[in-house]
Amino acid sequence: MKPNWLPFVFADIIVLSIASPARALDFVWDGGDVINFNWSDDTNWNPDAVPSAGSRLIFPSGVTGVNLGAINDFPTGTAFSGLRFTGGGYTLSGNAINLGADGIVADVGGSSNDTVNLTPALTIDQTWTATGAGNLLTVQGNIDLGVRKLVTTGAGWIVLGGTTSGSVRPEIDVRAGVGGGLEVLPTGVLGHPFTTGVTSGALILNGTMAAGSLQVRSGAILGGTGTARAVTCTGGTLAPGATRSALGFGLLSTGNLSLDAASTLKARISKPASQTLLATLAVTGTVALGGATLDLNLATPPDGIFTLIANDGIDPVSGSFA
Repeated sequence: MKPNWLPFVFADIIVLSIASPARALDFVWDGGDVINFNWSDDTNWNPDAVPSAGSRLIFPSGVTGVNLGAINDFPTGTAFSGLRFTGGGYTLSGNAINLGADGIVADVGGSSNDTVNLTPALTIDQTWTATGAGNLLTVQGNIDLGVRKLVTTGAGWIVLGGTTSGSVRPEIDVRAGVGGGLEVLPTGVLGHPFTTGVTSGALILNGTMAAGSLQVRSGAILGGTGTARAVTCTGGTLAPGATRSALGFGLLSTGNLSLDAASTLKARISKPASQTLLATLAVTGTVALGGATLDLNLATPPDGIFTLIANDGIDPVSGSFA
């Protein structure tokens, strides 16, 4: 009798190993070339190799003098994953870069002041961080947000001296720790056409807001003496004239202004002898006070009329302070 063969079907089991994306290579600056400090010089880096596109560039402590001036001589638009400062006193200059997921970080023990004098273009949503309370990270170049979102964080300060730009829905969101935030210098322009939000910490606006709108959220602060566009405050604090370190005296200009009952206007007024009209806010547009709290401090009591909010006299003012 013939054996009864049963058909067997053997299936190959294929195991796929899905690797996570490779971490960007790190190149650590040591400024080893005593003649030039170009990024393309391999002797300026540890290891002694020219950084590859997509790598993260680290600027450590222990570097001194002229070696702190690192010059990007790579072609304009070369992509790097990020810039990280673990030492203070650096000034980066040279050609514009495309900036990846690691963003820009200043993480220096104690006080530090690092400056980026080149133009970054964001290729992905990212976070820039001034980690410690004494860390100051200044970006003097223009910032091309493209269609990306930039979040600023940390207990220190990030300072912008150039112009932000973008298309479609670019956004900046300040999410700093207590005592930290984002400052826009008088030379700075918020030119991206969507929202700038202050979720935590402070935005000190001493420059100009040329596009978009500004949202000050619960517990956050808007200060400075610059010019904003429409401002909506939902539980936040407006502190005209405030600096990075203290409440101050000064005039902050806005477009339409909307406060709610959980918001506060901290008005600090002094009267130089030459002035007869004092104000803390100059609004071109509508004003909705919404039952907000008024925290008024007359450092030098005026001997005449003073103005808390100088409205343009054309648009309506609604509501009152609590």
